[in-house]
Parts: sequence; structure tokens; C-alpha cells
Amino acid sequence: VSGGEVQLLQRMEAMMGDTSFSVGIPNMAFDPEGRPWIVARSYGSTPTGAIVDIWVTNAIDQSMGEWTEPLRVSTDEEALRGGAGTSGSLAFVDDTVVIVFDIDREMAGYTWDYRMDEELVSESAGDFFGTHDYILISDGERAHLAYHRPVAFPSADEVMSYRYWTPEDSWSERKDVGRTWPHATAMTVDLEGNVWVFYGGEGAVRFRILRPGESEFGPERCAVMIPDLRQAGYPWLAAAAATEGRVGLMWMEKPGGEVWEVKFRTLGRDEDTVDMACSD
Repeated sequence: VSGGEVQLLQRMEAMMGDTSFSVGIPNMAFDPEGRPWIVARSYGSTPTGAIVDIWVTNAIDQSMGEWTEPLRVSTDEEALRGGAGTSGSLAFVDDTVVIVFDIDREMAGYTWDYRMDEELVSESAGDFFGTHDYILISDGERAHLAYHRPVAFPSADEVMSYRYWTPEDSWSERKDVGRTWPHATAMTVDLEGNVWVFYGGEGAVRFRILRPGESEFGPERCAVMIPDLRQAGYPWLAAAAATEGRVGLMWMEKPGGEVWEVKFRTLGRDEDTVDMACSD
């Protein structure tokens, strides 16, 4: 491990389960010392539902030869509220590790000093709706969370929402970014500190940008319009930034038969898109 990069010459065993589904849906982040941490969930069926726990482990040093005993993050009550799609994510803000996971319409979360695992602080981010429809990333000073939440029960409509977390103030007030659909979630922070949130559905992927020092997102813009004949399933978005004011976006299309395509484009912060409103 060096500079946030991992080179593996052989498989490393970080977390192991005794039965099927006892370790799954992992996510990884690096702590300030450059060591990888992995969060995963365990799933066990019961006659009345399931027990779903969230676990975290980290490499003892950068050799990754040894890993800590997995720490159970979720409580007994939270474990009973998990489902088949429950998963966790983690990020580091200075010396604090932030972990979030979805349980029964709630975005649950915990924080603690990564150097000590005895003092976990509950940090719920509020209502949640969907399966895997959230993303947590850190810029070193804040943990940024984009996630789906229900418009109003019993409506099936979803809204992409955003909060950030800091050690001083916990979660910020929620900001609703725009209407969205399942499995259409991506977010990245570019080198200027702009927060890009992508969402959408029904043939269009939209995005809004929160600029550094501003309290509100900019106007909605169009990233992609997917033709009707190439829509199937969900867009399954992913985004990343490696420069100032510019990001890359990936999404899925199905041109026909059993063939799927992964599409890619770049977007500039100050560039006009072909159709700002994603309208026909």
C-alpha cells in the first residue's frame, strides 16, 4: 500500500464467514495512515425475516498481512431491520471514521476516532428509500452523502438528497437535489472542491453542482439522454474526478439482445450541455 494505491501479488484474506452470505457487499477506504479499511455486511435468514449486521476491519499495517478482528457496528435492533439489499460505506474525516448503512427506510450511521474502537457515536442521517441508492465520499474535511429518500408515504417517488458531516456539527441540514429513480446515484468531488451529484431516470441523467463556499446547489443540468430503444433496467451510474472543474460519468445502456454497453463521457463545470433540461 502506498499513497492510496494497492498492489497485490496474491489474494489477501481480510474478512471470512462460515456460511453463504455471511460476508458480502464490501466497501473500502484508506485511513490517514494509509491502511485500507473494509466494511461489509453479514446476512442470515430467520423464520420471520433476517439478521443483517454491519462489520468493519482494517489492515494492521500497510503490508496488509494481518487484519483486525471484525468489529460489529450495528446493534441488535438495527440487525433486525436490515434486508437483502442492506450495505455499508465508510469515509475518513481527519481522525474520524464515518460509516453509514441502510436499514428499513433509515440511513443509519456511526462515527468514532479510528484509533479507538470503543466509543461509537450514533449519527443517523434520516429517511432513506431504495437499495444501494447512496454514496459516501470524503474530501478530508467533510464526508459527503448523497442518498435517495421517499417523497411521502405511500408514494413510490424518490428524491435525491444530500448532507455533509463534520466533526464539529455532525450532519448538515438536508438538501433535496431532484427527483430520481432507483439505481441512479453517483457523486464526486473535483479538485476545486465542487460537489457533483448525478441522478435521474426515464431516459435522462441529470446533475447539479454545489460549489465551494455556497449553500445551495446550482441549476439542474442534463448529462445524458438515453434513447427509448436503449433503455432497459437501470442506468447504474458512476462518477469520478481527477482534475479541476471536470468529471467523468459512466452509465449503462442496452442496445439489444443480451448485450449491455458501458458508456462514458466527461463534463465541465462551466460547459453548456446539449440540452440543459433533458427535454425532447
